[in-house]
Amino acid sequence: MAYMKDNSWTKQPCGNSRVIIETILNDGAPICIRRVRPDDEHRLRDGIARRSEQSRYFRFFSGMKIPPSAVIDRLVDVDGYDHIA
Repeated sequence: MAYMKDNSWTKQPCGNSRVIIETILNDGAPICIRRVRPDDEHRLRDGIARRSEQSRYFRFFSGMKIPPSAVIDRLVDVDGYDHIA
């Protein structure tokens, strides 16, 4: 598991006042942290499918490899206040 090298990070505005946080992990990998968007649906589906059955169970209380559309819809429909993902 990789962690941030230090507490340094940069914020950049993204579109309509969204924020992107860019930082570097201990292993040197650059990462970008941002709010989930509806166009991330395929990334979420692929990411869930690549997790182990145990990891999917701990996250969703089910070992499902392909999550129902309602689960993905809920994950990508965030408002940044009452619902984040």
